[in-house]
Amino acid sequence: MQKNGIQKEIFRNCGKENIKIENDGVLYGLWNVCRIPIMSSPERLPLFFYGFCISGEADLEIDMKPCKFSKGDIVRIRMGQTLLVKSVREDFNSVLFFFDRRVISGFVSGLKVPLGNTNPIFKTSEELYGSMLVYLNFVKSRLDLCKTEKTAYLRAACEFLMKAMLCEVLNEVSKSCVAQEKGSRTQEIFLKFSSMVKENFKTTRNVKYYADQLCITPKYLCKIVSECVGSSPSQFIDSLVMNEAKQMLRTSNLSIQQISETLNFPNQSFFGRFFKTHAGISPGAYRNEKC
Repeated sequence: MQKNGIQKEIFRNCGKENIKIENDGVLYGLWNVCRIPIMSSPERLPLFFYGFCISGEADLEIDMKPCKFSKGDIVRIRMGQTLLVKSVREDFNSVLFFFDRRVISGFVSGLKVPLGNTNPIFKTSEELYGSMLVYLNFVKSRLDLCKTEKTAYLRAACEFLMKAMLCEVLNEVSKSCVAQEKGSRTQEIFLKFSSMVKENFKTTRNVKYYADQLCITPKYLCKIVSECVGSSPSQFIDSLVMNEAKQMLRTSNLSIQQISETLNFPNQSFFGRFFKTHAGISPGAYRNEKC
């Protein structure tokens, strides 16, 4: 997905105040994000995405895994994962951060983005929830002041506050990741499998291939994937193929034949049967549907 997809829509609906910090990457800090658009198909995010829910609730699907994003939750979507926004309550309000992995190194020397734990939703404490509101209110007051006192110092103060707030979020996520990762051989194997599939699903969709690469049996891989996301390895791979196919049909000018070839199907007819089996309609009908 390019930056003109869901990311552009979020910016368009987030209100006038936002901060953009560049440091070999990009960090956006936004609030009053209450109108995240409902999506007809998943989109792959080009940056890391962290969100903090202030109120209300949204139903999301992250890498085909359904989850609820509710008051006090932190949601984390890694670069390259897919996001589907299924529904948003009227009272929904959140803070969102988009950033490149490299931007973190500019905050604190040696600081890394926490990558463990496949669960995208993290429950926070009342203390952190209160702290986030304090940060937000203070940053907003500084930005309001920037409108009349346009100085580099005030702008820098806002940027530092936004960095501090993001670091609070990352700290909360990292604690959960450490707790989940201890002794979690299952999580480790699934993360490797997921990463391998995302890199190779266009050319290799054989479950045994991935099991062999992980030095485990297909039966054990099936058990691990089922425990982590509630599906079989084949279903997980097929879902990635379908997500990619839907994106290409809706966002590219490639013909169905070209999409079939890009996704390494034997022929267009095979691709058409595969797509209809999973989506209930043909690729052509899906492309012509109103978004």
